[in-house]
Amino acid sequence: MEHRIGQRSCCSLAVILRTRDGRSINGEIQDISAGGAFIRIVDDVAAPRGLIQLEFETKLPEKMLCNWWSLVVRKSADGIGVMFDQRHNETAACRMRPPIESYRQSIGA
Repeated sequence: MEHRIGQRSCCSLAVILRTRDGRSINGEIQDISAGGAFIRIVDDVAAPRGLIQLEFETKLPEKMLCNWWSLVVRKSADGIGVMFDQRHNETAACRMRPPIESYRQSIGA
């Protein structure tokens, strides 16, 4: 059953997943919506669990470093599904995400 918020947009953005225990895992955001994303795990490591931090750079005319807290809600053989955690992201202005339209512009969708 789908619980996605907003329309999904395909993309290919490099991302670093930072776990609460200090691990850094390389990944690639393959699709994104207003409420979450699917991330292919690039490193040959176990997929993270629980609350993680995503760090990636958009390709807008002005580069923007995004740093979002997310909750792992699904695991599969090729990656993880995450839901953006509004409670953590609204506590700091630097973690606020731009509208999904910005991603469509950055990936040329």
